[in-house]
Amino acid sequence: MTPFALLQNYSFGPLSSNDYTTKDWFNHYSYGNITIKLAQYPSYGSGTVALEYTLLAAEENSIPIAGNYSSATKTITFSGVQGGTYALKIKNIGVTTASGYGSIND
Repeated sequence: MTPFALLQNYSFGPLSSNDYTTKDWFNHYSYGNITIKLAQYPSYGSGTVALEYTLLAAEENSIPIAGNYSSATKTITFSGVQGGTYALKIKNIGVTTASGYGSIND
């Protein structure tokens, strides 16, 4: 088993409902998985946050890969990703203002 190679650390917030942020572009050099280790939480007080994580491709004709995750801490995997340049888009799809941090690995 090959250990994860860190591509990028990130943080975000506060994100209000329907707001989003796009993290820095990074290179994924060969076909394989991209793993996001994440933590997300309410920016103010308590509640549950609901965020959508989308892997955006720089190539004009490629299709984003998306998932909706509402857990506080989680590891998500985008499987079978072609080599290329990507960015992580994080959108608040809930009503609670959200913050968080994590890492992008391949």
